[in-house]
Amino acid sequence: MKIARFTLLAVALFAVTRPASAVTHVGYAAGSGANLSQVVIDFGFAGGDAYVFDYHYDGDKTGLDMLMALDAAGSLELFVDVFTFGTSVRGFAYDGNTANTGFNSETGQFWSYHVDGGSQDLDFDGSFTLEEVTASGAYLEASVGAGGRLLSNGSIDGYIENISSFNSLGNPASSNTPASVPEPTSLALLGGVLWVTLRRRRAQA
Repeated sequence: MKIARFTLLAVALFAVTRPASAVTHVGYAAGSGANLSQVVIDFGFAGGDAYVFDYHYDGDKTGLDMLMALDAAGSLELFVDVFTFGTSVRGFAYDGNTANTGFNSETGQFWSYHVDGGSQDLDFDGSFTLEEVTASGAYLEASVGAGGRLLSNGSIDGYIENISSFNSLGNPASSNTPASVPEPTSLALLGGVLWVTLRRRRAQA
């Protein structure tokens, strides 16, 4: 894990358009335990693909715990900035893709963080209330950093680079959503349909 240390306050980032698509690949797993959460790292903004990683755990774990465990367990490389108020994800490298931009004030590029399920510590007091639970069944743009995000069994985190409206080059803002994780039941159903179709074609041949 590469760490750069800063003490400046983070810049609030806002974005406004629709996503680029990417092919989703299976990454690898880290950790052990009864709970499973996943994270999608989507390099689709640069013509790359998306990668889904599994994280197994027990007890209370955050989105940052998941990323650090994956960094330690395999070839996903995590880049972070350490501020006085916490740790911020600035980029990733995996499978020949590297994007370690933090917030680029010229281009407006930054890694946009999305969550599905779990909780967000919106008042930053270190606790997670019922009002802070975001189990929506769909990606929401995270209101906190990975360290303020509490995982739950089945939760999904997602990262993709977007363009902030705050950039000196005048680039149009974007709000791309990370690739979604295919549901195992959907994949099994699709496989069954393809198997039946192939058997019918062979029988007719």
